[in-house]
Amino acid sequence: MIFHKVHLQEARDASDTARSSVGGRPILVQGQSWPTCKQCGTRMSLFFQLELRPEFELPFEPNSHLLVFQCPVHEDIPTLWYEEDLPPEYWLENNGHYALILNRPGQVESLEATDPAVEFAPMEFELQKEVTRLAGMITEQFPVGKPGFKVGGVPSWAQNPESHRCCCGAEMAFICQIPQEPDPFSSSECSLFLGNAIYIFACAAQCHPMAVWAVVQN
Repeated sequence: MIFHKVHLQEARDASDTARSSVGGRPILVQGQSWPTCKQCGTRMSLFFQLELRPEFELPFEPNSHLLVFQCPVHEDIPTLWYEEDLPPEYWLENNGHYALILNRPGQVESLEATDPAVEFAPMEFELQKEVTRLAGMITEQFPVGKPGFKVGGVPSWAQNPESHRCCCGAEMAFICQIPQEPDPFSSSECSLFLGNAIYIFACAAQCHPMAVWAVVQN
Protein backbone atom coordinates (compact mmCIF):
# COMPACT_ATOMS: atom_id res chain seq x y z
CA MET A 1 0.00 0.00 0.00
CA ILE A 2 1.12 3.53 -0.75
CA PHE A 3 0.41 7.03 0.51
CA HIS A 4 1.51 10.52 -0.50
CA LYS A 5 3.22 12.68 2.10
CA VAL A 6 2.19 16.33 1.93
CA HIS A 7 4.92 18.97 1.79
CA LEU A 8 4.00 22.64 2.02
CA GLN A 9 5.90 24.95 -0.29
CA GLU A 10 7.02 28.37 0.83
CA ALA A 11 4.16 30.82 0.80
CA ARG A 12 4.04 32.95 -2.30
CA ASP A 13 1.71 35.65 -3.60
CA ALA A 14 -1.73 34.69 -2.28
CA SER A 15 -3.28 35.76 -5.59
CA ASP A 16 -1.68 32.66 -7.15
CA THR A 17 -3.85 29.61 -7.61
CA ALA A 18 -3.17 26.03 -6.53
CA ARG A 19 -5.68 23.21 -6.69
CA SER A 20 -4.05 21.67 -3.61
CA SER A 21 -3.11 24.16 -0.92
CA VAL A 22 -3.37 25.28 2.66
CA GLY A 23 -5.36 28.52 2.52
CA GLY A 24 -5.51 30.34 -0.79
CA ARG A 25 -8.36 30.72 -3.27
CA PRO A 26 -11.17 28.18 -2.87
CA ILE A 27 -12.18 26.36 -6.04
CA LEU A 28 -15.91 25.76 -5.69
CA VAL A 29 -18.44 24.47 -8.19
CA GLN A 30 -20.43 27.20 -9.89
CA GLY A 31 -23.54 27.86 -7.82
CA GLN A 32 -21.99 26.76 -4.52
CA SER A 33 -21.87 29.44 -1.85
CA TRP A 34 -18.86 30.12 0.34
CA PRO A 35 -19.91 28.52 3.68
CA THR A 36 -20.80 30.72 6.65
CA CYS A 37 -20.85 29.78 10.32
CA LYS A 38 -24.34 28.97 11.60
CA GLN A 39 -23.30 30.07 15.09
CA CYS A 40 -22.12 33.60 14.33
CA GLY A 41 -22.71 34.26 10.62
CA THR A 42 -18.99 34.73 9.93
CA ARG A 43 -17.67 33.56 6.58
CA MET A 44 -15.67 30.39 7.16
CA SER A 45 -11.97 30.22 6.38
CA LEU A 46 -10.53 27.82 3.84
CA PHE A 47 -8.08 25.69 5.80
CA PHE A 48 -7.09 23.50 2.88
CA GLN A 49 -8.22 22.11 -0.45
CA LEU A 50 -6.99 18.97 -2.14
CA GLU A 51 -7.19 17.65 -5.67
CA LEU A 52 -7.59 13.86 -5.55
CA ARG A 53 -5.09 13.01 -8.25
CA PRO A 54 -5.28 9.65 -10.07
CA GLU A 55 -1.88 8.62 -8.68
CA PHE A 56 -3.29 8.78 -5.14
CA GLU A 57 -5.23 5.58 -5.97
CA LEU A 58 -8.18 6.57 -3.80
CA PRO A 59 -11.66 5.03 -4.29
CA PHE A 60 -13.16 8.24 -5.64
CA GLU A 61 -13.55 9.76 -9.08
CA PRO A 62 -10.04 10.93 -10.06
CA ASN A 63 -9.60 14.71 -9.82
CA SER A 64 -12.46 15.13 -7.36
CA HIS A 65 -11.84 18.19 -5.24
CA LEU A 66 -11.93 18.30 -1.42
CA LEU A 67 -12.41 21.58 0.48
CA VAL A 68 -12.22 21.96 4.27
CA PHE A 69 -13.66 25.15 5.79
CA GLN A 70 -14.03 26.24 9.41
CA CYS A 71 -15.16 29.37 11.20
CA PRO A 72 -12.12 31.46 12.26
CA VAL A 73 -13.86 32.23 15.57
CA HIS A 74 -15.43 28.90 16.52
CA GLU A 75 -12.74 26.20 16.48
CA ASP A 76 -14.32 23.49 18.65
CA ILE A 77 -14.07 19.85 17.68
CA PRO A 78 -17.20 18.23 16.20
CA THR A 79 -19.53 16.99 18.93
CA LEU A 80 -21.49 14.48 16.83
CA TRP A 81 -20.46 10.86 17.28
CA TYR A 82 -21.87 7.70 15.73
CA GLU A 83 -20.66 4.13 16.16
CA GLU A 84 -20.93 3.13 12.51
CA ASP A 85 -24.05 4.04 10.50
CA LEU A 86 -24.35 7.75 9.77
CA PRO A 87 -27.90 9.16 9.80
CA PRO A 88 -29.67 10.70 6.79
CA GLU A 89 -28.15 14.06 5.76
CA TYR A 90 -25.63 13.87 8.59
CA TRP A 91 -23.76 16.81 7.01
CA LEU A 92 -26.64 19.04 8.16
CA GLU A 93 -26.45 17.81 11.76
CA ASN A 94 -23.04 19.21 12.72
CA ASN A 95 -22.39 22.26 14.89
CA GLY A 96 -22.52 24.53 11.87
CA HIS A 97 -19.03 25.97 12.31
CA TYR A 98 -17.30 23.87 9.65
CA ALA A 99 -17.99 22.55 6.15
CA LEU A 100 -16.47 19.59 4.34
CA ILE A 101 -17.06 19.37 0.59
CA LEU A 102 -15.99 16.81 -2.03
CA ASN A 103 -16.95 17.92 -5.53
CA ARG A 104 -16.93 15.58 -8.50
CA PRO A 105 -14.73 16.51 -11.48
CA GLY A 106 -16.01 17.84 -14.78
CA GLN A 107 -18.25 20.56 -13.35
CA VAL A 108 -18.10 24.27 -14.08
CA GLU A 109 -15.90 25.75 -11.37
CA SER A 110 -15.77 29.11 -9.65
CA LEU A 111 -12.43 30.48 -8.45
CA GLU A 112 -13.12 32.51 -5.32
CA ALA A 113 -11.17 35.37 -3.77
CA THR A 114 -8.17 34.76 -1.54
CA ASP A 115 -9.00 33.79 2.01
CA PRO A 116 -6.95 36.03 4.37
CA ALA A 117 -7.17 34.03 7.60
CA VAL A 118 -4.93 31.08 6.69
CA GLU A 119 -1.53 31.73 5.12
CA PHE A 120 -1.40 30.39 1.57
CA ALA A 121 0.97 27.47 0.93
CA PRO A 122 0.73 25.21 -2.13
CA MET A 123 1.11 21.47 -1.57
CA GLU A 124 3.59 19.08 -3.09
CA PHE A 125 3.28 15.31 -2.74
CA GLU A 126 5.89 12.62 -2.15
CA LEU A 127 5.01 8.98 -2.87
CA GLN A 128 5.89 6.68 0.01
CA LYS A 129 5.27 3.05 0.91
CA GLU A 130 2.96 2.60 3.87
CA VAL A 131 4.43 0.82 6.87
CA THR A 132 2.01 -0.20 9.60
CA ARG A 133 2.40 -1.28 13.20
CA LEU A 134 -0.09 -2.87 15.57
CA ALA A 135 -1.59 -0.80 18.36
CA GLY A 136 -4.23 -1.29 21.03
CA MET A 137 -4.85 -4.08 23.50
CA ILE A 138 -3.39 -7.51 22.75
CA THR A 139 -6.91 -8.89 22.25
CA GLU A 140 -8.06 -5.96 20.07
CA GLN A 141 -5.13 -4.80 18.01
CA PHE A 142 -5.44 -2.65 14.91
CA PRO A 143 -3.03 -1.37 12.24
CA VAL A 144 -1.67 2.17 12.48
CA GLY A 145 0.00 3.82 9.52
CA LYS A 146 2.79 6.36 9.31
CA PRO A 147 2.16 9.69 11.03
CA GLY A 148 2.21 13.12 9.39
CA PHE A 149 0.20 15.14 6.90
CA LYS A 150 -0.62 12.58 4.23
CA VAL A 151 -3.10 11.49 1.56
CA GLY A 152 -4.20 7.84 1.42
CA GLY A 153 -2.62 4.90 3.16
CA VAL A 154 -3.64 3.79 6.65
CA PRO A 155 -4.65 6.34 9.31
CA SER A 156 -2.14 6.89 12.09
CA TRP A 157 -4.81 6.64 14.77
CA ALA A 158 -4.19 8.59 17.98
CA GLN A 159 -6.93 6.57 19.68
CA ASN A 160 -9.03 3.58 18.63
CA PRO A 161 -9.96 3.46 14.93
CA GLU A 162 -13.39 4.61 13.80
CA SER A 163 -15.19 3.29 10.73
CA HIS A 164 -18.48 4.53 9.34
CA ARG A 165 -21.03 3.82 6.65
CA CYS A 166 -22.73 6.63 4.75
CA CYS A 167 -26.49 7.05 4.96
CA CYS A 168 -26.63 5.80 1.36
CA GLY A 169 -25.07 2.51 2.46
CA ALA A 170 -21.62 3.06 0.94
CA GLU A 171 -18.38 2.85 2.88
CA MET A 172 -16.82 6.04 4.20
CA ALA A 173 -13.37 5.82 2.63
CA PHE A 174 -10.21 7.44 3.99
CA ILE A 175 -8.85 10.48 2.15
CA CYS A 176 -6.24 12.16 4.32
CA GLN A 177 -4.98 12.94 7.81
CA ILE A 178 -3.78 16.15 9.43
CA PRO A 179 -1.43 15.59 12.36
CA GLN A 180 -1.70 17.09 15.81
CA GLU A 181 2.03 17.82 15.80
CA PRO A 182 3.41 19.58 13.88
CA ASP A 183 0.32 21.65 13.06
CA PRO A 184 0.41 22.61 9.35
CA PHE A 185 -1.73 25.65 10.18
CA SER A 186 0.51 26.92 12.99
CA SER A 187 1.26 30.16 11.12
CA SER A 188 -2.44 31.06 11.23
CA GLU A 189 -4.25 32.91 13.98
CA CYS A 190 -6.81 30.11 14.16
CA SER A 191 -6.50 26.34 14.24
CA LEU A 192 -8.52 23.55 12.66
CA PHE A 193 -10.51 21.74 15.36
CA LEU A 194 -8.23 23.12 18.09
CA GLY A 195 -5.16 21.55 16.51
CA ASN A 196 -6.16 17.93 17.18
CA ALA A 197 -5.34 15.03 14.87
CA ILE A 198 -7.94 14.90 12.06
CA TYR A 199 -8.87 12.07 9.71
CA ILE A 200 -11.06 12.92 6.70
CA PHE A 201 -13.37 10.31 5.17
CA ALA A 202 -15.94 10.59 2.38
CA CYS A 203 -18.70 8.48 0.89
CA ALA A 204 -17.07 6.13 -1.61
CA ALA A 205 -20.16 6.48 -3.83
CA GLN A 206 -19.94 10.29 -3.60
CA CYS A 207 -23.70 10.41 -3.12
CA HIS A 208 -23.59 14.10 -2.09
CA PRO A 209 -20.87 16.79 -2.19
CA MET A 210 -21.07 17.14 1.58
CA ALA A 211 -21.09 13.41 2.37
CA VAL A 212 -17.76 13.87 4.13
CA TRP A 213 -16.89 13.01 7.73
CA ALA A 214 -14.11 14.18 10.05
CA VAL A 215 -12.83 11.99 12.87
CA VAL A 216 -10.99 14.10 15.46
CA GLN A 217 -8.71 12.55 18.10
CA ASN A 218 -5.96 13.59 20.50
